[in-house]
Amino acid sequence: MAVDKEACKRRPVRREVSASNKYIKLLSEVYKVLARRTDSKINEKINKRLMKSRANRHPVPLKRIKGELESESPNAIAAVVGSVLDSVGFMELPPMRIAALRFSRSVRQRILKAGGECFTLDQLAQMRPTGTDVILVSGNKKNRHNQVFHGPAPGARHSFTLPRGPRVNKREMHGLRASVRRWRVRAGLQPLSRV
Repeated sequence: MAVDKEACKRRPVRREVSASNKYIKLLSEVYKVLARRTDSKINEKINKRLMKSRANRHPVPLKRIKGELESESPNAIAAVVGSVLDSVGFMELPPMRIAALRFSRSVRQRILKAGGECFTLDQLAQMRPTGTDVILVSGNKKNRHNQVFHGPAPGARHSFTLPRGPRVNKREMHGLRASVRRWRVRAGLQPLSRV
């Protein structure tokens, strides 16, 4: 019997929303219909992002949305499938039109005060069903706290990875490196060079 190797390598793809939130399920159905009935790829992308888990719907800071909308037309709408959070680093905010799943309270106040508008994603589907002048903005996936535990082993050379468990200060980390070095010498391996 022949085996399709490419089919074995394919990663599983979500076909439906796993969230228990009924609003997200309804939104997914709306964008699924829009993706089928219109030519625009943006409805497919929004539906695909709605199907992601909450951890993979990354929050987007206001500063990033401002940077994305600077070069676009004034009636463009930024669509965020996730939360929009405040950026304290800049004070001046131009009038912006943003559609998102969720806005923090301070972001909503700042946008409305600057003369902008906040929409939900179902309002966006009613206003722009074909996705004209809609810019899809996503957050940085490496910005989550759990990313500090990913990477080379803690204590290895040039590693900025934190160990899981209680925090370790620099002296303890140096001791960890020294113990690894002693172990390599005892095991008859080449000791790690100091660079």
